[in-house]
Amino acid sequence: MAKRLYKLGSLAQDTRTGLKVIFVSGTKDLFDTLEQPLGTDYQVPAAKVFYITAVVYHADTAKTIIRIGYGDDTVSSSAVPPTNPVYVSPFYNAAVVDVHNHHETFYEIPAEKYPFIECQTGAGVAEIQGIEI
Repeated sequence: MAKRLYKLGSLAQDTRTGLKVIFVSGTKDLFDTLEQPLGTDYQVPAAKVFYITAVVYHADTAKTIIRIGYGDDTVSSSAVPPTNPVYVSPFYNAAVVDVHNHHETFYEIPAEKYPFIECQTGAGVAEIQGIEI
């Protein structure tokens, strides 16, 4: 019998267990922890690594930029980043309002960290797809 393969971006595995889609509605000029499920801050489980394979986002203002990072704790519409922030992505630019931007990528978030986004210029919604391994 053929084995199923579940793929998100550049990574794949044979079970659905580790596939994750985390998201957040980011606020202008503030930091927000990504959630999964809605309303629950996502933390990478102990002894796992979360590999981001795709970033999907849109903005409410032209030229909004976002970037992705992780920290030791959670933030919600915070003017300051989480404790010990590490940025893993460049700035992504949403040049046009309400257009979905999609980037295949490969970033690593270590165990027990909280991924977050930072929005500048405007607000936006980010969906991060990846796999916990």
